[in-house]
Amino acid sequence: MYAIQRGLALESSMLKRIGLLAGTILAAFALIGAMASPAAAQEQVGVFLAGEESEEAEAQPRVEAESYPLELVGKSTTAHVFGFGEIASYNCPSAEFLGDLSGATSELDLAPVYPFFSCKLSTGGATTISSNGCEYAVTVDNAGPPYVGEFGLDCPEGFSYELHNQTGCSIVIPEQAGLDAIDYKNVGAGSERAVQVEFDVSGMTYSIVGPFFCPKGKYEDGTYTGTMTLRGYSVE
Repeated sequence: MYAIQRGLALESSMLKRIGLLAGTILAAFALIGAMASPAAAQEQVGVFLAGEESEEAEAQPRVEAESYPLELVGKSTTAHVFGFGEIASYNCPSAEFLGDLSGATSELDLAPVYPFFSCKLSTGGATTISSNGCEYAVTVDNAGPPYVGEFGLDCPEGFSYELHNQTGCSIVIPEQAGLDAIDYKNVGAGSERAVQVEFDVSGMTYSIVGPFFCPKGKYEDGTYTGTMTLRGYSVE
């Protein structure tokens, strides 16, 4: 009888542990889902560009919103393409860009998120992108409307943006700023106002590293193109 009771107790304990483990796994998946889609259950807040070219800082072009603080979510509306001269290009059909907004500003930091293995190398095969904490640093120039800006990368000290592919060659893009050009356009109305962002960047510096057959070296002919729509969501 004791053996049976002990066996039942062990079975009950094991079931509880399995239940707790399953609950932990489900919670983890829920957390990952929430992190991947931060705006899933939030109210949209209008985001727009305002101002005009001026000598007065408070009147110059800037990104504004109906209320603050809020989360920014940019979703690609065309493929985003990294070009590296005649060496290769990387085509990324979908991407998200995440940031926040606490007040009117002419500078935004957006964290790029590309689905795993979604980008393709022009010479064939999938590729992965390691942001390593780097963010897109986009600015709104004191010009217009129409509104324009510049592109850059902000990276933690000692890190760079990296693109890896099946050939073993990797492209490393260091922190940089002031690259032309970005075009902005206000779209939508009311709380659904958003900002359309078009990248047509050139002059990006990068290095190629890898096995002996890779075209190693430093280059300054990198390009980046694509469009996205940047929306705002309330912070709950």
